[in-house]
Amino acid sequence: MINPQELRIGNWFYSKGLNFVCQISEIRQETVSICGKTLKNELASGLSYSSFDPIPLTEEWLVRFGFKEWTGWYYLKLKSLGDEFTLCYAPNEDLLMLNIGEKTIKYENPKVHQLQNLVFALEGVELVTL
Repeated sequence: MINPQELRIGNWFYSKGLNFVCQISEIRQETVSICGKTLKNELASGLSYSSFDPIPLTEEWLVRFGFKEWTGWYYLKLKSLGDEFTLCYAPNEDLLMLNIGEKTIKYENPKVHQLQNLVFALEGVELVTL
């Protein structure tokens, strides 16, 4: 189940009832609306929060978001924050790290929507799929 406080329009989630990956297109107090490829990009509305599960962050999703692979790790330079800021993901540890100069902030077992929200918070732009 999704924590409604973590939702943003554009977040990717897995719809249990519709059995496919979808994007949030509208957020209401009790329900959300989605848009998904299986629906031919049509809107489905009035779906409860309990009908969604977070998507685990995988190498496939990282590549879709523009991460580059290097020696078994995946990384993304954050443009607006300069060269000192890099997001790194260690697939065998399921660990996302934000490297800021000499400091590292770690996120264990990250989900796709959490990565999207983090990049938006840091960059002010949506993390889009390629």
